[in-house]
Amino acid sequence: MKKFLTLSLLAMIALVGCSSDDDPGNPEASNFLIGTWESRESYIGDEVYDDVDGEFVYTFTEDMVSSEQNGELVGEYEYDYDPETTMLSFDGTSVMVDKIGDDELIMHNGSEIDYQGQLVVRID
Repeated sequence: MKKFLTLSLLAMIALVGCSSDDDPGNPEASNFLIGTWESRESYIGDEVYDDVDGEFVYTFTEDMVSSEQNGELVGEYEYDYDPETTMLSFDGTSVMVDKIGDDELIMHNGSEIDYQGQLVVRID
């Protein structure tokens, strides 16, 4: 579960781009991820699981991301995002981020064999 949380968090962080364009609707903008996000669905292989409200919450600042599970702090990490590869890295883990809407992201491990991912939505 810790691995999945780490993957989810990394993917989420990946959208904080390093572009000169600071438009919050641009996934490459440095401020796109800043705010609070909540997981709505988790994916493991072909299975889709609904997440409980408040179960996984991620809060991004300009240089740090914090992760909460069921209201308890799980970790706080510095992160790095590469807008060309959409790879998000923190705490020795990397994930990919796919933007599917203005306030929705899918973070995933990028593997076709052992796919793990998470749909997150902006809540603040």
